[in-house]
Amino acid sequence: MERSRTFFITNTLPTMRHHIIAALFIALGICACGNQSSDKKGTTGKAEISNDGFPEMEIVETDNLKVYYPQYSRIDHICDTMPSAENTDVIFVAEAAFTAELLDSFKHTNIIGPHVSSGHYYKGCGHGYSTWFTYANGKAEFHSGLSKEARTNLLKKTEEASGMAFTQYMIVYNGKLTDCKPFRDNAVNEYRCLCEDSNGRICIADSKPIEFQRFREALNTYGMKHAIYLDMGAGWNYSWYRDKKGKVHFIHSQRTKYTTNWVTFYK
Repeated sequence: MERSRTFFITNTLPTMRHHIIAALFIALGICACGNQSSDKKGTTGKAEISNDGFPEMEIVETDNLKVYYPQYSRIDHICDTMPSAENTDVIFVAEAAFTAELLDSFKHTNIIGPHVSSGHYYKGCGHGYSTWFTYANGKAEFHSGLSKEARTNLLKKTEEASGMAFTQYMIVYNGKLTDCKPFRDNAVNEYRCLCEDSNGRICIADSKPIEFQRFREALNTYGMKHAIYLDMGAGWNYSWYRDKKGKVHFIHSQRTKYTTNWVTFYK
């Protein structure tokens, strides 16, 4: 049964559905194995464009993480309708900002925080957080501790550059774990962050079912420079990527009609 998702812009947990999922994992006694040293980044090969015209999706796995490296030409923040797997220009899609309520029709004010989608600014719901991800002029950037004025200027410049932006919880910033803890340390879930690794490469880190504190530590051990959270939970974790043959691989099988926005990578 779906539940209402009314948000309050505070430091509390964003929605009850995360509690429910965590409780289910705990009840099933699911836990992650292995020590933290196994979360260190391994050596990876250079991705190439296949004969089919698609870039290779480089994937790195550790005991606790599965890290995707889209070889992209641009990134956008798509709202309203999830990019179709039939659009062969798209190579990776995942839910981005939080959705406020379970509504049958879309509106930008149901996305938590101001955002820029395909070069257009939207007010969103509330002020969001002081941490942001932007992509403009071919550059992906993570921002933390922004004042209201700085945020306004950032979004204005991003819009003028026909870029994209959304606000979320920042888990790692400048190579250090932040004080931001939207979930209890012992809350077990499958977590996801949009990241920049120690080599300056943009990637998406998915966790196996683990405690939130272990997820934070795994990101840190892997060597993430920045990591901003992406909305997860049953239905919201539904995402997909395209391999070098053009085949689409769906990540998590359950989908909900209430998702509202996606970080989208293009080949």
